[in-house]
Amino acid sequence: MTNKVAKGKERGKEVIGWTVLLLTITALLAAGCVAPTSGLQTPTREERERFSARRESEDGAIVAWSGYTEGYKPGAEAEFDITIKNETDQTWLGRYCLQLLDRQWPKVIVTLEQRTFTLEPGVGFSDTITVRFPEGLSEGAYGLSLPVRRPGGSMVDLVPIQIGETDQVRRPTTQQDMDASLEACPPVEGANDGRITIEGVEVTAAQVVVRGKSTLPDGICVSTELWADGTLQTWWPADVCVPIRQGAWEFLVPLEAEQALQPGVQYMVCVYQPGGPNLVATFPFDLDGPPTPSSQASGDDPALLLPEAAEVLSQASADLDGCGVAELIFLTGFGGTPERLGYDFLKMFVITSVEPGELRPDGRADRWFAHRPVPHRHCRC
Repeated sequence: MTNKVAKGKERGKEVIGWTVLLLTITALLAAGCVAPTSGLQTPTREERERFSARRESEDGAIVAWSGYTEGYKPGAEAEFDITIKNETDQTWLGRYCLQLLDRQWPKVIVTLEQRTFTLEPGVGFSDTITVRFPEGLSEGAYGLSLPVRRPGGSMVDLVPIQIGETDQVRRPTTQQDMDASLEACPPVEGANDGRITIEGVEVTAAQVVVRGKSTLPDGICVSTELWADGTLQTWWPADVCVPIRQGAWEFLVPLEAEQALQPGVQYMVCVYQPGGPNLVATFPFDLDGPPTPSSQASGDDPALLLPEAAEVLSQASADLDGCGVAELIFLTGFGGTPERLGYDFLKMFVITSVEPGELRPDGRADRWFAHRPVPHRHCRC
C-alpha cells in the first residue's frame, strides 16, 4: 500500500512538471521570446537615412526640422519634426509651409502643410506634423522644401528626398528652387517681409557701381562685400552702409590704381543688412568676353568653351529658341575644393551653334542666369 501511494505521488509530480514546462513554452511562443538558434537577429524595421537641418538668423530667429530622405511612398503618410523659436526682440507673425518640388524644374507640385503662428520674444514651439503624399506620384527624386515667413526676411531650406523604390538623385538645388518655394508660401497679412536684390554691377577703371532694390522700409541701410576667386577683398569698404530710398539703393566705390578689377578673375558682390535678419543677395560677374572657339573646342569637346574655373555639374541639350538646332546647356560650379563641400555659387551656360562645326557661348543665357545666382555661402548670413 505504501509503495502504491509513493508511486502515485511521483506520477503526480511528473504530470505537474510537464504541465509547467508546456505552459512556459506556450508563454514564450506567445510573447515571441524564443531564443535565437545562432548569430544576430535580423532587424525588424527597415533602416532609413535621416536628415536634420537648423538655421538661425543674426537677430535670433531659429528654425529646425528633421525627417527621412527616403522610404516614402505615393499616397502614404509621413511625419516631420519642426521647431521654431523667436529669440529676437520683436513679435514674430509668421507662416511655415512644407512643400514638394518637381524632380527637375523649380516648381512646387503640392503644399503638404502650411500653418500661421504668432510668437512673442523668447517664445517657441516644437511640433510633429503628419502629411500625406499625393496619390499617383511618380517614383523618383524630389525636393522637400520648408519656407518660413518672418518679419524682415524669410528663411528657406530644401533637402532632396526619394519617393518609391528609386536610385535617382535630384539635381543640385538652385536659387530658382528657393524662389519658387517662397513664392508658393503666402506672406502673413500685416507682417513686414523684406527682400534684397542686386540688379547689376558696372565696372570702369575709376569706380564700381552696384545697384539693387529692396522691399525693406525706406531709411534702412545695406552694406556690400566683394569676393575675388573665393577670397574676401579687405580693401572693399564693407563697413559703408547706404540707405534704401523708394525701394532702391546704389553703392559707389571709387578705385585706386592698385584696386582695379582684372580680367580672368571670378568676382562676387554680396549685399546684406548689417545687424538685420537673414537677408542676403549675391551677384557673380567677371570682365572676360566670350572666349574665341578653338578648333579643338568646336570639335569633340564643347565644354572647353567654358571658363577654366568652372566645374561641370550637369549637362543637357534642348532646342531653346525653336530654330530646329539643339543648344548645349551646362550647369557649372565655381569655388569648390576637395577640402570642403559645395561651391561658392552655381552658373549656367548655353552653347549654341553658329555655323556647322562651330560653337560659341550664348551670352544671353549667361546674363539671364547671373540675375538668379545661388547665395554665396561665405557672405554674412
